Amino acid sequence: MATIRKRGNKFQAQVRRNGFQGVSKSFERLTEAKAWARQIEIGFDRGETPLSEKQKANTFADIAKRYLKEVSPSKKSYLVEQYRIPNLAHQSFAKIRLYELTSPAIAKFRDSRLKQVSGASVRKELYLISAIIKHANAEWLDRPINNPVSQVSKPRDSKPRDIRLTDNDRLKLFDAMAKSKHERLKAVISFALETGLRRSEILGLRWSDTDLNRGLIKLHETKNGSSRIVPLSSAAIKIISLQPEATSQIFPLSANACRLGWERLRVKAKLPHLRFHDLRHEAISRLFELGLTIPEVTMVSGHKTKSQVLRYAHSDLLKIKEKLKSNIMYYGH
Repeated sequence: MATIRKRGNKFQAQVRRNGFQGVSKSFERLTEAKAWARQIEIGFDRGETPLSEKQKANTFADIAKRYLKEVSPSKKSYLVEQYRIPNLAHQSFAKIRLYELTSPAIAKFRDSRLKQVSGASVRKELYLISAIIKHANAEWLDRPINNPVSQVSKPRDSKPRDIRLTDNDRLKLFDAMAKSKHERLKAVISFALETGLRRSEILGLRWSDTDLNRGLIKLHETKNGSSRIVPLSSAAIKIISLQPEATSQIFPLSANACRLGWERLRVKAKLPHLRFHDLRHEAISRLFELGLTIPEVTMVSGHKTKSQVLRYAHSDLLKIKEKLKSNIMYYGH
């Protein structure tokens, strides 16, 4: 029940109910105190917990930062979320009070991001925003909010890219790498081109995962959730052997540092169309050109189905033409 007392020049309203935490608030006028107390009692009748001032002040940025600290480290996507969540926390919608966050605000963010990145990237960001809100509803918020992401339409998946490095692209990239002093980044790029591994897989590699005598590495944290053993080329082995054993990681570079370094490098190389993931595409396509079978390529790439790995199989047409020249077939006499 509600109790209202006059303290000095103000009226303090206090509402208590079995099963709920008591709340109180001071007002200048008695009528305001009574109206507030009645609203709290109605909320108790509905089973709603009144919000504390701290809860009212929470923004999406607040819960996103907490999610990055408490939840993300246990996820396989931690390396990606380390730079994706801080970026989300700086968006304009993230500064809105959580209980005032609406679908139009999320839609405005979506439309703005679509002018900067691909539809697939925006979809991932929207799903991450939704995951953060769902976790906060389940674990942190006294009163769950409606998830505004659920009411926003998602961009369609982008068509699979079929980018291959041209000879000119390769010259530009290697020239920019030669001029760069970022030795760790250069090693990561070279290793990606040689192995076709994902950026997160490369950055997660540890010395304890290697058997260089046999030319093998073991990947524990992969996109599909399964560990796998990958055979290395002699060039890939050399890249690893040249790295200093200063830390437990072979390539001690954070995901964000790698991303920013790559962005700067491709600007210097004048290759704005090239993405880091295209290096994986290039490497896997070359494996097919070397004559590896689909099962052999999937052993390296980590794809679970034939259709998945064939998305990356874009051989150089000129090389196919040369192979056909050397395989003359005779019909009749």
